[in-house]
Amino acid sequence: MSEQADPFTMYEGRVARFQLPEAPSALFFKTQFTDALEYLIKSGKPFSLIIDSSRVNTISPEITNNM
Repeated sequence: MSEQADPFTMYEGRVARFQLPEAPSALFFKTQFTDALEYLIKSGKPFSLIIDSSRVNTISPEITNNM
């Protein structure tokens, strides 16, 4: 399966939901998750984060080390 174009979704109340695909690449994780999370943190506003990993069937050691 291909990786989603926009896996990061913001909801009312500053809730951020991140959907991981079946086999996320390290580049996908960096550009789609880490960069978006850094932006949220730098905004200085409180938020809640939900990481939906229900579709993941494999993940690289590089991603787990970065987490």
